[in-house]
Amino acid sequence: MDCDISGYHVESYNFLADEGFQAIAEDIPPVKLKLPNGDAVEFWYTNARLGKPHLDNSKMGGDIGNCPIYPAECRQRRLTYRAPLNVCIDLQLNGRKIDTVDLILAEIPVMLCSNRCNLYGLKRKELIAKGEEALERGGYFIVNGSEKIMRLLIANKRNYPLAIKRKTFREKGKLYSEFAVMMRCFRGNHYCSLITLHYLESLSMTLLIQYRREIFYVPLIYVIKCLVDWNDAQIYSQLIAGRPNDQFWAKCVRNMLTVAQ
Repeated sequence: MDCDISGYHVESYNFLADEGFQAIAEDIPPVKLKLPNGDAVEFWYTNARLGKPHLDNSKMGGDIGNCPIYPAECRQRRLTYRAPLNVCIDLQLNGRKIDTVDLILAEIPVMLCSNRCNLYGLKRKELIAKGEEALERGGYFIVNGSEKIMRLLIANKRNYPLAIKRKTFREKGKLYSEFAVMMRCFRGNHYCSLITLHYLESLSMTLLIQYRREIFYVPLIYVIKCLVDWNDAQIYSQLIAGRPNDQFWAKCVRNMLTVAQ
């Protein structure tokens, strides 16, 4: 039976190699320095690309060059099946670009049968010739000669609100109810932030925000006032627009606006 059981792992790693590293590099803010002589130096990542596993023969001299290494050899020699992560860094002095540096930032483990693996695209006979199973599907790593696998975790749907009822929510503090709405928010580079909107028995709502491993409870109405340049009447009309005949919801909105005065 020919079953691609590791396809999810391989596709996820391919995304990381093709787009993920580049998105991470673009998301890192520039570093700005002031030198003792008054010059302003700024540098930032512009590119990140993952290569393929190979043996570094540069120290052996001659014109040997780098040759590819395969997983079977890494198992036998207790090596890590990895590839170089090259990055480009732009340097700027006093607002003028002076250089672009291309260097190897790290060695990253390569998932077997991903598009960065030297087994990628090989036929069954070719896999056997490289010391692998004919039906090798990959989806795991080789670290110090041992095969390592990362579990595929099932999580809540991203950018989708889920209404939850838990008795433990009452332990958050005074007036907290068992009702809340949770959402896993994702950016384009797959950075995740979990937010929870708690309903309080005082007819108000509090937003739980995690920032730098710290948890903050912020009244929802304060967050709204920070995000929009509206007066209370405009906020009220927008919040009840979807439920104009719901008097209980209208009362909750008026209560939150009153508390924020």
